[in-house]
Amino acid sequence: GPTFVYTPAVNFNGQDSFTYVANDGSGNSNTATVSISIAAVDDPPVADGGVRNLNEDTPLNFTLTGSDPENATLTFSVVTQPTNGTLTGTAPNLTYTPNANFNGTDSLTFRVNDGGQDSAIATITFSVAAVNDPPVANSLNVTTAEDTAASITLTGTDPDNNTLTFAVLSQPANGTLTGSGANLTYTPNANFNGSDSFTYRVNDGTVNSAAATVSITVTVENDAPSVVTKSVTVVEDTATAFTLEGSDPEASALTFTIVSQPNSGTVSGTAPNLTYTPAANFNGTTTLTYRASDGQLNSPLGTITFSVTAVNDPPVANAVTRTTNEDTPVSVTLSGTDVENSTLSFTVLTQPANGTLSGTAPNLTYTPAANFNGTDTFTYRVSDGSANSNTATVSLTITAVNDAPSFTLAGNPPASNPGAGLQTVANFATNISRGAANESSQTLTFNVTQLSNSGITFTTPPTINATTGALTYAVAANSSGTARFGVTLSDNGSGTSPNVNTSAQQTFEITVGLSTLSGSVFIDSDNDGVRDTGEIGLPNVTITLQGTSTGNTTIQRTTTTANDGTYQFADLPPGTYSVTETHPTMFLDGVERVGTAGGTAGSDQITGIVLSGNTNAQNYNFTERGLTASAVGLKMFLCSTPSGDVLIHQLLPAPAGNGNALRAASSAATNARGTSNAVVSAASVEPLVRAAIQQFADAGASAEQLARLSSAQVSIADLPGDQVGEAGGNAITLDANAAGLGWFIDATPTVDEEFVDAAGRLQATAGGDASGRMDALTAIAHEFGHLLGFEHSAGDEDSLMFEWLQLGQRKRVTPESLDDLFANEQTWDW
Repeated sequence: GPTFVYTPAVNFNGQDSFTYVANDGSGNSNTATVSISIAAVDDPPVADGGVRNLNEDTPLNFTLTGSDPENATLTFSVVTQPTNGTLTGTAPNLTYTPNANFNGTDSLTFRVNDGGQDSAIATITFSVAAVNDPPVANSLNVTTAEDTAASITLTGTDPDNNTLTFAVLSQPANGTLTGSGANLTYTPNANFNGSDSFTYRVNDGTVNSAAATVSITVTVENDAPSVVTKSVTVVEDTATAFTLEGSDPEASALTFTIVSQPNSGTVSGTAPNLTYTPAANFNGTTTLTYRASDGQLNSPLGTITFSVTAVNDPPVANAVTRTTNEDTPVSVTLSGTDVENSTLSFTVLTQPANGTLSGTAPNLTYTPAANFNGTDTFTYRVSDGSANSNTATVSLTITAVNDAPSFTLAGNPPASNPGAGLQTVANFATNISRGAANESSQTLTFNVTQLSNSGITFTTPPTINATTGALTYAVAANSSGTARFGVTLSDNGSGTSPNVNTSAQQTFEITVGLSTLSGSVFIDSDNDGVRDTGEIGLPNVTITLQGTSTGNTTIQRTTTTANDGTYQFADLPPGTYSVTETHPTMFLDGVERVGTAGGTAGSDQITGIVLSGNTNAQNYNFTERGLTASAVGLKMFLCSTPSGDVLIHQLLPAPAGNGNALRAASSAATNARGTSNAVVSAASVEPLVRAAIQQFADAGASAEQLARLSSAQVSIADLPGDQVGEAGGNAITLDANAAGLGWFIDATPTVDEEFVDAAGRLQATAGGDASGRMDALTAIAHEFGHLLGFEHSAGDEDSLMFEWLQLGQRKRVTPESLDDLFANEQTWDW
């Protein structure tokens, strides 16, 4: 048919044509030409792959190639690098260098470009042929001590990992080799030290290595150093320097190394100069071990023992805080600690400024000052017996509390008469106080409450003025008795605990008409209880009154009879009473006489005495009938003292007579003045006798002892030799002229104005009447001591009972000397 497809030849471009004729079935047409223009189209270039052969460790120069249908100029690009070698150069002219000792295949890829299109990627394969690499023998350094063999293992490497063989090339000059293959032993020549060597090589079965050298150092034979084991004394809590010590036979420089540290404390510094610091408060022993090295050998271990001596650590006092309410004591327990756990003692250093401390530390009680509130402090410290602690503070907070007001009652008001009108007792309540200064504006009110009443009718009940303290009341006519009242004082402050707005109750009694009760104690010769003329009253007998007022107040009083034996209790309110006698010894009890107000008599007691107002109860007498059986046969007499007191003197039996004599000291005769300053007689020594008895009384002698001295007889006689006094039976005797030395008869024996205190002893004033004479008062007191059973006191020249008396010397009876006398007292029956 007329339709055709024209396909140009591959890569053809340019002009082309063909001719044709048409036929209508009968004849052909003329020949016609079809002209065809083929436009040029760019064809991609082609990169040429291939294989390149080379030897191991040998670079290969090669050129990349490619082609282009249009013969365009080509450019080359490496797409992937080889993995076992490197490329250098500029494409297409490159050099491939395989990695050291690599053999096998490697590759790269590349492409070309004609300026318009890339080619397909092409591969260049490198075939690296294996080539045997020579092995390497390693140089060695070996050190051994003189005369000591050293094991040597030769070593080498082969890139191809072939099995190696070893061959010694040159022998050492100063030693010998033994062994085979790589395992050799070098033995230095005897006594050689210094340097030596030999050479060897290895073979991988094909190629020999280069020669390698084994360098041998033979050292001089070295002795190990030594170190010193020692002890270091350390004071607790004190760092102490010490030095590690060692020596080396070759005098080599030594280095020191601590092997084990002490288990308590730390070591600092650079060895060998170190410092040991013990752990805080540690004492005892601890150690470290160390060694020294001369560069080659270590020494045996040495030990440093640290002896840490104990040092007392001061204790610590702890601060304390306490809180309390105003006017309320609070317990305070001081506390402290001590490292050594010593027993602590506590000392208060400064007292609180606004309160007081009581108790024994550490358990104290702080009592704030009355009405104080705010803060207060005191300080204290503790001691462990050796050291004091810090000063600690106890801080006290005192919370303000409303204080109850206070006042003081004057006692009971004076008794009044019935119907006397309004009674005002000024200042009946005093010291009226609202409390602390911060309560000064409060309003006060007295509350008066009747507690009991035994018959008083008040026309004006008692009241107390809170400003003046005056008591006012009025009693009706024909009214008597006792009324008892309670009084409190209130303020208008808070009364909620711990606040208090009302004082404690105080009481008083109003009495209409007071009474007296009186009587006597006497020797009743007719035993009728009535004291007749001439019957002797007994002084100093104790009478006790007990009772309860009609206002229910307990009343108890005690008195002693006067010199005439009388007694009296005055100002007694209405009530019921009893009186009791403390019976005098050595007397038989007589009758008890009930007096004018009635009552019931008992043994040494009269009870049920009812006193109404304005009663004078008399003649409540206690009588005695005479001596007891134990006193029968004793001479008994009465006498009066200069003061008018009546004394009962008894001549009591003496203890076994000791006849002890007081003697003039041997040195007295040479210093005596000779004559007395007064006539020596019973009358002249009587004041001295009384003064001596008084000295024993003042020193605490018993009533029985004083009675014995009061009954003693005193006589004056010419005693033998150097005796100035003597005691025996119930009498003492004074020498008429003090053994020829002269008596000092003191006109005022109760004072020592003629004597001075010289080193604790009473010695006569120089030139005075007592100087150079024997003191009669001392002699009497000495002999009285014998009557009481006291022996001479040997060796104690200051004792009253010393056997010898010096001229111008006075000794007094004192409580201390009497204690000494009692210590030597004999036991005997009176």
